[in-house]
Amino acid sequence: MFRLASDLRVYLHREPIDFRAGINSLAIVVEQSMGLDPFQRAVFASAIVAATGSSC
Repeated sequence: MFRLASDLRVYLHREPIDFRAGINSLAIVVEQSMGLDPFQRAVFASAIVAATGSSC
């Protein structure tokens, strides 16, 4: 279990995101879609798109 600072903001992106895109693409989503600074002191959360066609 961990604690978040009382002044830390948490943002939720409502549409699912494919996390296979990588950190740079996720930062662009925060900037362009959410209109926020991806380097600010905050937590950004989203639903995950399930991978399809995997060979597992």
